[in-house]
Amino acid sequence: MRTVIRLLPAFTIGVAAILAGCSVEGELTIVNDSTQEFWGKLNDQPIILDEGQSTTQTIYIGKSSGLIGPDELEVRIAGSTWTKRPFSELIAVKKDDNTVYRIIDDAGSIFFENDSHLQVNQVRVKGCSETEFGPNLIPRNSVLNPADGILVQLDPGCYDFYVNYGREELLDTVSADTDIGQVINLYWSP
Repeated sequence: MRTVIRLLPAFTIGVAAILAGCSVEGELTIVNDSTQEFWGKLNDQPIILDEGQSTTQTIYIGKSSGLIGPDELEVRIAGSTWTKRPFSELIAVKKDDNTVYRIIDDAGSIFFENDSHLQVNQVRVKGCSETEFGPNLIPRNSVLNPADGILVQLDPGCYDFYVNYGREELLDTVSADTDIGQVINLYWSP
C-alpha cells in the first residue's frame, strides 16, 4: 500500500507534464526575389522587404503532449510589388522545420507620369496589336495633374496608351514595351 502511495505523486507529475505539453514551433523565411520592394502582411502583421531582403519568423504551432500534437500550422501571406501582382496565399509551416516562401516577379509595370503642364483626363491601355482600348485607369471624378502618375501592371509586351488631356479634350497615343520584372517610366508630354 505504501508503494502505491509513493508512486502516485510521481505518476501525477508525469501525467501533468504530458498534459501540459511542450511548445511546437517552426520557422518561416520570406525571401523577396522580386526586383522591387515588397509590401505585405503575414497573418495581418505588416512586412516590408527591400529587393533581395529576407526575414525569418518563428511561428508558434501549438502544444504537443508526447506523440500527440500539431505537426504544422497554416499562415497567410499577402501583398504585392510593382512587378508582382497582388496575392494572398496560405502556407503550411511545419514543426521543427524552416519553410521558405519566395516572392517572385510575375508582371511588368509601366509608370505613366504626366510630365506636362496640362491635366490628363483619361489614360486607357491596349496591347499594340489590339484594336480596342480598355477602361479609363484614372478613378472616376479624378484627373492626373502635372507631375502625378499611375502604375499599370501588365504582362510582357507592347502597349499603347490613349491619353485624353487638357480642357479641349485633346487626344494622344504613346507606346511602351515591358517585360516581367521591369518597371518602365513613361513620362508623357504632348
